[in-house]
Amino acid sequence: EVRIMRKLYLPSIEQKEEAKHGEAFFPVQRYITRIVADYPSVTTHWHEEAELTLITEGDCTYQIDLVNYEVKKGDILFVPPLFLHSISRGTSEEMISETYVFHLNFLGANSTDICATRYLAPMMRQEFAMPCVISPAHPMYARVRKQFDEIAEVYTSQIVGYELEIKSLLLKTIFLLLPY
Repeated sequence: EVRIMRKLYLPSIEQKEEAKHGEAFFPVQRYITRIVADYPSVTTHWHEEAELTLITEGDCTYQIDLVNYEVKKGDILFVPPLFLHSISRGTSEEMISETYVFHLNFLGANSTDICATRYLAPMMRQEFAMPCVISPAHPMYARVRKQFDEIAEVYTSQIVGYELEIKSLLLKTIFLLLPY
């Protein structure tokens, strides 16, 4: 069963984030975000990369594709490419999150194999929906959280071949979320 993504808007070029995420040959970048009274939000933006985020402290409101999600410590978020998204302060003094921003071409979206043509390229074209919030109640939470923790460990260690492991862990995460 294919679920068509609703597109509530056309992203404007003014809202495109200009930051370079990672490097040309390894377009993966880790970010730690702190939302506090002095820095209460991340403004609405979009980019060609996808995001995988873990809320490590506190709570906040994520707006993804014009839908508000109240998220808290332990929740995992998946933001597909080209989706407008923003973060605003919740009830806690501070919210901290760890995010991996990655281009689907790094995972092979621009190749011509079955993985690209059946899953990755359609995801980039927003032809099907995947869950944006994976909370502890989600049936795949434990497995996705395990993938996230391994991504964090390998990204930090940068052992020989870590790029291969990051690629495989990101692909596995997408595989786990596809049925939902």
